[in-house]
Amino acid sequence: MNQTSLSRQIVVIALVLIVAFIVTIWASLLSIRSAMNRQAAEASIELVRGRIAAYQEQVSLIASDYHNWTDVYQAAVDQDFDELYSNYGITAVRGDVFQYAEMFDGPFDAPASWQVGSAREPRDGILSAETLAVLEREVPELDFNERETFDFLEYRDGDLVMFSASWLLPEDIFVMPEINGGNLAIAVIGKALSRTQIENIETDLDLAELQLQATPVETGPVSLRLDEPSGSPAVYLSWLPPTPGTELFRRVRPVMAAVTITFILLAGVAARLLRGKAKELIAKEAETAARARTDPLTGLPNRLALNEYLEALRKDDPTDFAVISLDIDGFKRVNDLVGHAAGDTYLKVFSERLAALTAGGTFVARLGGDEFIVVIDDDGSDLSAKVADTCQLVERLHRDKVMVGGYAFDVYAAKGLAFSTGCQLEIEEVLRNADRAMYMAKQRRRQEVVQYDASMEASVALDNSIERALRSALLTGSEFYLEYQPIVNARFPNGIAKFEALARWDSPELGRVTPDDFIRVAEMTGLILPLGKLLLDIACKDLRAHPAPRVSINVSAVQLMSPRFAEEFVAKIISSDLDPRRIEIEITETVAISDNKSVAATLHELRSRGISIALDDFGTGFSSVGYLASMPFDTLKIDRSFVSGKVASNRTIKMVRSMITLANSLDMQVVAEGIEREGEAEMLRHFGCDMFQGFHYGRPGLLSAFFDTRQMELDLGIA
Repeated sequence: MNQTSLSRQIVVIALVLIVAFIVTIWASLLSIRSAMNRQAAEASIELVRGRIAAYQEQVSLIASDYHNWTDVYQAAVDQDFDELYSNYGITAVRGDVFQYAEMFDGPFDAPASWQVGSAREPRDGILSAETLAVLEREVPELDFNERETFDFLEYRDGDLVMFSASWLLPEDIFVMPEINGGNLAIAVIGKALSRTQIENIETDLDLAELQLQATPVETGPVSLRLDEPSGSPAVYLSWLPPTPGTELFRRVRPVMAAVTITFILLAGVAARLLRGKAKELIAKEAETAARARTDPLTGLPNRLALNEYLEALRKDDPTDFAVISLDIDGFKRVNDLVGHAAGDTYLKVFSERLAALTAGGTFVARLGGDEFIVVIDDDGSDLSAKVADTCQLVERLHRDKVMVGGYAFDVYAAKGLAFSTGCQLEIEEVLRNADRAMYMAKQRRRQEVVQYDASMEASVALDNSIERALRSALLTGSEFYLEYQPIVNARFPNGIAKFEALARWDSPELGRVTPDDFIRVAEMTGLILPLGKLLLDIACKDLRAHPAPRVSINVSAVQLMSPRFAEEFVAKIISSDLDPRRIEIEITETVAISDNKSVAATLHELRSRGISIALDDFGTGFSSVGYLASMPFDTLKIDRSFVSGKVASNRTIKMVRSMITLANSLDMQVVAEGIEREGEAEMLRHFGCDMFQGFHYGRPGLLSAFFDTRQMELDLGIA
């Protein structure tokens, strides 16, 4: 073989090798293009599915808010459709939060529904019989104690509508044990996927031509089937997915011309392009993953991020930690007063204050609505000290008001603390304990952080038993009665100026229940309104039987701020043929400052009808000359803590003297409570106190007993 042939052969072999190499590279690139496009299409399906699930979760959260609402629940039970519309149906008619709403079963003889743009009166029903049948099968399987929802989709009027169904329940956890699942209504809300949301999905996921179609797509775009609750297809979502492979091939193609010159250059360019594209894809996927773990409103980590964070603390080297559960008090009132947009601003400001805690190495997350979680982990320092420091920072959140919608709102939140106790408890149990402590803080109306302890379980059980017995007792009212403690004129202590009415309850099931216990439970559960009316009935009956005395009646914040309280209170007195001047109501400082304008308006209306007003337990709360001057108080009652056993203290003597002087300057009469010794009375008489109340002058008893055993002196000019 000559050199020419060998050279030709070498050239041919080289050409064959080069061609084979080029073909291999082209085939590899074509395969990579197809694989990347296929993977991108598959990934887009999961991302779209996840985004639809996220929107469905938002609807579920809205349903959890609106379907766990005592006012709506009671309106459904009472079949009060005006109230249902005002609190529920109007939201669907307006269409800003959801566009469809329906209630059926339980107290409803026929479905009642509203939809965007409909009239005030409920329609007969917007859901098909087939869908209703599915809901009647699925919803009863939900645990209403956990307030679960059943979510489904329907295609209506060209829109994808996300529905969430659940039992209609009161939000108060203490009412839950009394709920009979067989008599509950099923409530459903639906929110349409808007064009803006579809465009956001397109933009966020780098899709094109995302649209709803009634029939499946055979070729071309990627599609996702969305089913109705019956299992049949409701609608198909189709779109053009990102094509990273095609983009890569387009970029590499010019370089392929240079492959014939040198495969090394081609390999280097290809490697660089592949590496750059891979980084881009990884960065986009990381951005999507971060978005899935971030609350879109506040920017804080969400529930998924919280769970992953806590699981990480338990992996490999388990770390002890503490959890603070926060629930904003009165947030619904912010939404009601200034709207949801301003409410969102309120949440953002609150979240920014919470987020500042992360500077101390804590983890802050928003669970949804007005619920937040703070996690403090053991980073090698003293966990207890770190928790104590964090609690102090959390308790300072309420110092500055939040300005939204032209209003200044206080920032109050119930806060519960729980420890993982040496990693002995499961994560869910720690979170539940923090929630229990938070609910206890809410019950006690305390702003400081309340730490969970085992006694809370027993306290919750006791409150539940009191609530059950209280609901039963209110059906007849025969277990309640009033005792009266005399209030005497300081100058003529042998005569009685007036009485304070004190509620008593003898339960056949629980025995004698203290007023502190059953009044507290009544206020928590909303039963204070029927209980207050019952006690007023008893007081009016007693006063009709004994026409001489004046009586002071205690009124809670819930009663005082209920609609038409003053009108109904006065109407009851007049219908009982009683002179309103014989009645005095007592409120505490906490009630007086709870809603200053509303309380002041109600008190002024009562005062204008002849009912006198007394401020009880003065000195134990947020005493302020400002609110004393703005409220129509006739009487100021000094708390027993300043009287019993303490009058010998120079500091206390000065405080009591100042209180009496302050009251006199505001033209108020002064009653000293808790007088048990004559020495206390003598000193207070010297200070200018007008009236005394305490065991020294008489223990509480039935009103008839005082008329039978002693002479009463009634002085309307003083009492």
